Amino acid sequence: AKLRWLHEAGLNVVVHFFHHSVPEWFWKRYPDAQPRNAPGQRTVQNGASPRHPTVLAAIGRNEAAVLKHLREVGLLKWVDGVDVGVAHEGQLTYDWSGYWAFDPQALAAYRWFLIGRYGADIERLNRDWGTHHKSFVKLRPPARYSKSRECTVFEEFYREGLLQGAIGLSEPVAERFSPRIWFWMSHFIREQERHYAARYPVYYLRRLK
Repeated sequence: AKLRWLHEAGLNVVVHFFHHSVPEWFWKRYPDAQPRNAPGQRTVQNGASPRHPTVLAAIGRNEAAVLKHLREVGLLKWVDGVDVGVAHEGQLTYDWSGYWAFDPQALAAYRWFLIGRYGADIERLNRDWGTHHKSFVKLRPPARYSKSRECTVFEEFYREGLLQGAIGLSEPVAERFSPRIWFWMSHFIREQERHYAARYPVYYLRRLK
């Protein structure tokens, strides 16, 4: 009834999917889904690794179950929009001591991103970064933020990861529901709190339309 009242009052009703509250049983069953930092330490406070296939499958099932329930109880017709909860804090994290993008899925995605960005030419990367890497195979993200070309490129990887995450999280919804409003709000942190906080909203909106 409350959803109907909100709708009749002229307010948009947006269903938000929140993916950061991971139950303890999930960590016990899938410990490799925990994000890792450069030394290999794991954390459970930032949500699960945003690229882990089991995590993505679980989120898809959750979205499907919520939409199914809303349809069965007759509430889905009052829903105007969906927020799929884009927030890859497994890469740029609440734990501000460094980047948490060192789980196997994140490392593989980072290397493929670099191969695509530099045309599989390691010397081109070295000229851009001022480094002497021999191949892409063992490249790792920067451990923490610095004013370096390497960090700038990592943030490009992060930006693309959020875009692809928005698309991936939206697909299970689009298969079952056609919201009038898509709400792809990523997690914003005030600039003075974290120097790499910008989440490129214009970039997302232009590519998600």
